[in-house]
Amino acid sequence: VSEACALTLSDIHFSENAREALITVHSGKGGKRRVVPFSRRAQEAVRAYFPHRLTDAPFSNLFLGFGPKGGFQPLDRHAVSRRFLRIG
Repeated sequence: VSEACALTLSDIHFSENAREALITVHSGKGGKRRVVPFSRRAQEAVRAYFPHRLTDAPFSNLFLGFGPKGGFQPLDRHAVSRRFLRIG
């Protein structure tokens, strides 16, 4: 979940070519950078879940929430975890 919270829009690379569709994780275990394959099915799911975030982004963070006082803000790991549980 922490890795997902740290993802930005520039970390996700869509492509019809399976070898070019990748997600770059900059803060993996031990602070190491790694590249993860991004399947066509996963690309479709991300596009469906984030239809406006991929093109119209006021923040670079992938996961945002909206609060009446602060407007759009990056979600913390607990909020992202709850969303993952609901989706799963």
